[in-house]
Amino acid sequence: MIEAALAVLVLLYVLGFISFPGVTIPNYHLFTLNGHMITLFEILIVCVVVWIISNLAFWLRFIIGLLLLLWILANFGFIAVPGLPQVILVIIIIGVFIHRTHHWYYHYRRYNG
Repeated sequence: MIEAALAVLVLLYVLGFISFPGVTIPNYHLFTLNGHMITLFEILIVCVVVWIISNLAFWLRFIIGLLLLLWILANFGFIAVPGLPQVILVIIIIGVFIHRTHHWYYHYRRYNG
């Protein structure tokens, strides 16, 4: 389940933050909050991260929840560091990927080693 959510999150990250020349993907503007445009990709990213958080262990749920809160604050402009939302999203993706990789490796070593 987490692997599917992680794949969706990576897809949203690639489609929302990286632009390919010649390919236009509409990024729908939903509303404006604090002078920042809230787009459909941002709402979908929040939904997918909440989906991932609901399926994680408690300690990782807490860390990813804090990163989600920082990502939201950085997106709204309360933390004014250029590029911080992208970095936080990459940290979330890498953290969940490493957690799942270690989880599968641990079970493989436990039952087959």
